[in-house]
Amino acid sequence: MKSSADFSRFDSRLLERKIKSGEISQEEYDKWLAELPDSSEYLEIDEDHITADAAADNEETSDEETSDDETEADE
Repeated sequence: MKSSADFSRFDSRLLERKIKSGEISQEEYDKWLAELPDSSEYLEIDEDHITADAAADNEETSDEETSDDETEADE
């Protein structure tokens, strides 16, 4: 696995500047990209799972708001 130092060296926000200044060559960057592990397993988005999580979060928020309202009414 790549170290965090490798990732910060090839930070996409600074990459163009580093290539122009010669700090990193295009060939060095291309090689680094080619050596990254395959992450295609994360390509598909499980919308059902995301929707279920969002619904659960909304229920928790609704329960908390109801509880807060009840507490204020008791005071």
